[in-house]
Amino acid sequence: MADVARALHRAGWAAAAVPLVLVTSLGLVQGGYQPASWVWAGALAAWASGVAVVVTRHPGALRRGWPWALASAALLLWTVLSASWSAHPAQSVLEARRTLVYVAVVLALLLLARPGSSRLLVPATHLAI
Repeated sequence: MADVARALHRAGWAAAAVPLVLVTSLGLVQGGYQPASWVWAGALAAWASGVAVVVTRHPGALRRGWPWALASAALLLWTVLSASWSAHPAQSVLEARRTLVYVAVVLALLLLARPGSSRLLVPATHLAI
């Protein structure tokens, strides 16, 4: 029983690491307002998702949170498509790059979330800010 509790506690820290690392690192590079920071922030969140898929068989909150992942992916698709009717297509592409960060973070949080991880997620976000 104690092993299960320790495993859940460690899993909660994995989900809490996403905002702790991303918010802090984006804050260090002028708040993440520059397009170059979106690329590596998205890659970092995607890397966290990939690690979660590789090292665990547990789907995290993805089983129940798939509508959230689907909605964020739909928003990304809409943002990419908006370049076709935009007055400034280059700006729409930049917005798509930023939206990709959001999708990667949503996916990372859904894959890393475990029961009880929200108790660590909120304080980690506040600490990072």
